Amino acid sequence: MTVNIKGIFRNKDDEESIDFESIFKHLISQKKISIFIFLISFFTIFIPLALKKNKDLLFQGEFELLIQDPIALQSPTSKFSSNISLAGLSSSLSPSEGNLNTLKTYLKSNEVLGELASKFGYKTKELASFIEITLGGENKQAEGILNVYLEIDNALKGEVILNGLSKTFISASTKYNLEKLKDGLKFINSEKPNFERKVELLQKEFYKFEEKYKIIRGGKDNTIINIIKKDNSLKDKIKDLEDNGNALNLQKAGILKKRLLEIEGEFKKPTEILNRLNSIEKEIVQYSIAIKRFISLSETYRLEIAQNTIPWRIISPPLMNKSPKKVEYLKLFTLSSFASGFVTLSILFSYIKLKNRFRDEADIKNFINIPCLGSLPILSKNEISEIKNIKDLNNSLEDKKSNFVVFQKSIEEYCIGIKNLNESKNFKTFFLASPFSQEVKTLVNVLSSKILSSTNERVILIDTNFGSPILDKFFNLNSSIGVLDYLANEKIQISQIINKSNINNYLDIISSGQDLSNKMLLGSLRMKELIENLKNNYQYIFINGSSINNSPQSVINGNLSDLTTILISTNNLKKSDLVKSVDKLSKAGSNIDAYLIINQDLK
Repeated sequence: MTVNIKGIFRNKDDEESIDFESIFKHLISQKKISIFIFLISFFTIFIPLALKKNKDLLFQGEFELLIQDPIALQSPTSKFSSNISLAGLSSSLSPSEGNLNTLKTYLKSNEVLGELASKFGYKTKELASFIEITLGGENKQAEGILNVYLEIDNALKGEVILNGLSKTFISASTKYNLEKLKDGLKFINSEKPNFERKVELLQKEFYKFEEKYKIIRGGKDNTIINIIKKDNSLKDKIKDLEDNGNALNLQKAGILKKRLLEIEGEFKKPTEILNRLNSIEKEIVQYSIAIKRFISLSETYRLEIAQNTIPWRIISPPLMNKSPKKVEYLKLFTLSSFASGFVTLSILFSYIKLKNRFRDEADIKNFINIPCLGSLPILSKNEISEIKNIKDLNNSLEDKKSNFVVFQKSIEEYCIGIKNLNESKNFKTFFLASPFSQEVKTLVNVLSSKILSSTNERVILIDTNFGSPILDKFFNLNSSIGVLDYLANEKIQISQIINKSNINNYLDIISSGQDLSNKMLLGSLRMKELIENLKNNYQYIFINGSSINNSPQSVINGNLSDLTTILISTNNLKKSDLVKSVDKLSKAGSNIDAYLIINQDLK
């Protein structure tokens, strides 16, 4: 039976939100390497920068430009330009309305700086990199003033360049302004006739209405308030012309008859005639005013062009400081700290992601969605390797200074969980599985068997770790027949493979066997029958098998057990390895319903 592992691990949806606390704990858990990386990156950035700044001392010069009329920032001509949608007729470069970046880009362009850069042996971009342009005035917020700074490594050369730069900017503004004035004048000369034609057409339309109607005005604005048809006078003229009878008069009479018909048709809606007449008069006034403004603006532009107007002024002359700028160590320190912090965090996040290991017990509990049966403290490799048999174990437990005393108390808590599962779910067969091989797993099984058997419950410990049969040596069972012998030979009885331990009368041992060539018999029906028979005589059956990734028999052990408990290390176990191991066991039908944490390197 295949078990769905989705219920074992928490859903990814639960981890979609950013857990800043978890991130912080991960970083704290790597604090030593964090400090090391930060210091290395900080000094790698700070020292070269500081040395370069001390070596390449810079001299700063500056001048100030007035680029707007401080008295008449809103002239009638500018208002006219706005009203008639002639924004392009602005007579000067201006940083207002958020165009400072555009202005700076223009002033640093090849069109403006190209000649000056070539004169001093620079490329345009190189010279532009020496120049900084900001708003001037109080708090550097005056839109009509520009501060221009030049930073260079040669004060004498910088002084000459600064003077040339001020003249270049003035010349560029003059050229630009004159071009805009000429463009504006060209626009006026092309648009003014259009306005005049519109006025002429409106006047002709109004005259036609005057021929057909008598217009009556009134009110303060002298607007048209009524109209009277001129049909009676037209009828009299038509009669006189027809009475004369010659061809010319008859032709004129025909024209008047047509006008009379127009009057009859239009006068059905007199309100529309009144509205149209008032509208014509308003349009004539508006276009006439616009024509006058065109004429006024044209005269202004012609005057400015004739005077060769210079829109910009130098209000603070170029001045080059003969002393180099001080190195801003605090700024360098701050910059280096931020850069080092970014580098450190980037490396740590990459390291944590690649390492993909559990940080601590809380990290394991957040990752797994099944019960935890306990947590075991650290034992050194020497302490574990010194326990070669049951006598060594007893000696270590009697030593009050030994870490085994604390370790045994943690195992006792683990046994309480096993006992509860035994009573509540009638679980009798237990397999402690881990992704890697280790001696500590056998030690956990031995101590668990010892503790539970001391409660006068019958316990049996089966060794299926055929690659390294540790229990044989631990309980001095080298010559005894074991589980593989039983599986290979149907004549052997269960009682023949059960060995009494030298711990107490309630704990028995089944060794791996003498003939280890029949490992695959572990998955046989006879093995399942053996487990079922043992359940009738023992309350707890512990299977001490090989690691999940080192032997295919581990998945069989899980299938034989009522409960498979995963042994998880906080030290070196990768999350991906754990998922693979659990998936492997679950596909074989193991009931993975608990885990045990050990703060130990399992490799």
